[in-house]
Amino acid sequence: FFPAKAEAIGLLMEAHGQHDAIKVRRAPSGSAFAWILVYGLHRLEGARQRGIQVLAIEAREGGDFHRLQASENMDRRELAPLERAMFVAAVADAAQRRLEATHGTVSQQAIAGRARQAKVQYSDVEKADEFAEQARANLSRAYGWRDETAEACGLSLSDLKRSMRIFRCVVEPNRDLMDAFKDHPVAQNASDLLKIAAQRDPALRRRLIETLNA
Repeated sequence: FFPAKAEAIGLLMEAHGQHDAIKVRRAPSGSAFAWILVYGLHRLEGARQRGIQVLAIEAREGGDFHRLQASENMDRRELAPLERAMFVAAVADAAQRRLEATHGTVSQQAIAGRARQAKVQYSDVEKADEFAEQARANLSRAYGWRDETAEACGLSLSDLKRSMRIFRCVVEPNRDLMDAFKDHPVAQNASDLLKIAAQRDPALRRRLIETLNA
């Protein structure tokens, strides 16, 4: 169980709705609770934290619950690059908020980074990479994550940098274009999205997305 993941999923479900139901089965007679969770712990905990209802499907009797749990962990649907970028940004935000709630302020490293962002020559990609580096530090400080833990969650520094570049340079400044763009073949290809992110001019990046949408 990874707390940052649950917090991030809760934020995304609150903002965009729940797309994948958890699975439950009825508890035996006399149990303290009416239901037993089969899989979906991070979604359930994320919904609880945000105070929102969670969509659940009842597993049929006689089902192989251990197999379902293994399938949930090993064969989970791979997130599309845009979805993953949003998820990673939410994870980073959850870790930052946890630190601020604990320590009352952001780190000096983050403050210095924000000052550097004001420089004209400091590109959006460089800013995104710095956010990724700060996110890795925050995950370590907020949750005690080691590099191996982040790697297991698909949140190594290289993963963070890829997703942060896509989020900060493509998704965040062009949210009004994303509903139309998300199903385009280019939006399904992380390499193509990174090429768009690498364009230094934000207006050019927007025109590229608008052209693809058209």
